[in-house]
Amino acid sequence: MRYITLIAVFCASALLVGCANHSQDYLKKGGHIDSLVVPPGVPMIKQQSYFPIPKDNYQGPKSVSLKPPTLRK
Repeated sequence: MRYITLIAVFCASALLVGCANHSQDYLKKGGHIDSLVVPPGVPMIKQQSYFPIPKDNYQGPKSVSLKPPTLRK
């Protein structure tokens, strides 16, 4: 019975020590990332327009009536 209690206390203490005071680690490990360097002479990627602009005569949004359809005439 003592061994089970000792093992449980050991596991609990290992869990608590592993989770203690690591709230600021991302600040210590976070550094500066250098910008991307593109060698000279590399052409730009030609991309297609995925959302072409329609060539209609768009006049803007239409006015919206606040009356319900049953009261409009």
